[in-house]
Amino acid sequence: MMQDIWIAPLLKEGKDNFDNPVNEYGEPYKISGVKLNSLNGSVEFYEFGERIKHMAKALLPMYAYHGVINEKDKAYLYGINPDNEKVYGSKANYRIDTVRPQGVKLLVYFERIK
Repeated sequence: MMQDIWIAPLLKEGKDNFDNPVNEYGEPYKISGVKLNSLNGSVEFYEFGERIKHMAKALLPMYAYHGVINEKDKAYLYGINPDNEKVYGSKANYRIDTVRPQGVKLLVYFERIK
């Protein structure tokens, strides 16, 4: 099933006074018509372990998103969107774990935020 996803780009990583991570995200942008797939198979299990239960992947066109989508960006998947969000990235339910070139496509792995 094709769906719309949103990506909030990571602008700046930092830490607060208590050494907790505090990241700043940019305004989310929409990508339409994305087919999200769950992870399965021994190769992905070998690489990600039990995390595959909380992950998704998608193939996106390289010409449009290479260098635009990056690891640690936040994502809004499965019907979640940034509407009425006061702080960019606060309503995101996934983060981008890995972005891998695959010929003319980018293979993007998303991990659910707990």
